[in-house]
Amino acid sequence: MQVSHEFFRRAATDIGITLPESGGYGVGMVFLPQDEPLRRQCEGLFETIIREEGVRFLGWRDVPVKLYVVRKCISRAIRESALVERGKVYICSLSANTIVYKGMLLPEQLGCFFSDLEDSSMVSAFGLVHSRFSTNTFPTWTLAHPYR
Repeated sequence: MQVSHEFFRRAATDIGITLPESGGYGVGMVFLPQDEPLRRQCEGLFETIIREEGVRFLGWRDVPVKLYVVRKCISRAIRESALVERGKVYICSLSANTIVYKGMLLPEQLGCFFSDLEDSSMVSAFGLVHSRFSTNTFPTWTLAHPYR
């Protein structure tokens, strides 16, 4: 996605950071250790290098990931359960902003398989379609593109 200045201006203001004008700053997405001391150590390293390179460090923002955590907890509970076909349970997406329609089917079957996509009220600013055929593995949900 493009960097949405209006979004980041509001999000930064919410945590006490004043952003420069659009195009005058960068945004990074970083996965860090969950252990707080280790995370702080990594953040310090980032901040030191940023400053050493003559760039002004503006701050950190935790990205809301509540539904991601829910998905991971459900996936783990299913995996560790006694369900006979637990390996066939797969959460394609769980988000307040995007939805993934994923299936083991041919592209021309998409509309018939997912009738949502035929509904005129189903609108989106973007759509990504990927089609792939398994060449050397047995088809499974976890191997089907696009990955999350």
